[in-house]
Amino acid sequence: MTLALLAGCRGAYGTRPDDPDRRGLLAAVAGTSADRDSVVGWIRDEYDRDKRYRGLLILLGSPAGSTPEALPLYRQAIEDADPIVRSAAVRALGRHGTPADVPTILAQLKPAGGTDDAEVPQALRWEVAQALQRVHHTEAIDALVSLVDVQQEPDADVRSAAAVALGQYSDSRAAGALIRALDDTDLQVAVTAQRSLVTMLGIDRGLDAGAYSAALSQGADAYVYPNPFEYPAFRRSRLWYEWFYFWQSPPRERPGVPTGMLAQVEG
Repeated sequence: MTLALLAGCRGAYGTRPDDPDRRGLLAAVAGTSADRDSVVGWIRDEYDRDKRYRGLLILLGSPAGSTPEALPLYRQAIEDADPIVRSAAVRALGRHGTPADVPTILAQLKPAGGTDDAEVPQALRWEVAQALQRVHHTEAIDALVSLVDVQQEPDADVRSAAAVALGQYSDSRAAGALIRALDDTDLQVAVTAQRSLVTMLGIDRGLDAGAYSAALSQGADAYVYPNPFEYPAFRRSRLWYEWFYFWQSPPRERPGVPTGMLAQVEG
């Protein structure tokens, strides 16, 4: 199963030219059967968190990363003691997991060891918010409401990612949180919340919180979803050196409907 899983690996993310293990990674990319197992070995290496992290990204960035055989590796990695490794597992489950994985993803927002004094790293909180854009589960609403709240979440990038994710829920908690986010101290967060409200309510009132509140007062019919919610896709321009390989396109994604969500359109 391991050989079949990693037969599709084609990209070595996170490697450096001076990496002593780069040769093994390149062999895995080339498809050498002896080294395909080493990628899984990296993911399971209990002594080197960098290998576990990079191994997850290699698998995630390969065609094999979306196969059912990869899911157990992601679900095992999200229990890792290191938050960096867990952040990679959260990203992987956001892209290839199911709604059943949402409770495990949400658990990453709790401080390690169950102590309230510990702080969840910003990178992990951001990955959770990003992942919840792609996997639909109403259990995520309350957590996203907290993540978009400037009083509870100090990082604007996390709040902005949560504002995107809330746009998929026709729920008064989600709408109320987005309306409050229109007054966020960071313009990026406010504009993102406004775009989610436009998707949710089918009206555009700029950053006027009162206008959206008035629309909400109309009741359940306010959630018309004239356009189905789609998570944002990753796109970037061609880097300067990529012009030498003009026949290859830079990585691009297409927007999509979150896993587990039926497209909601105006009836």
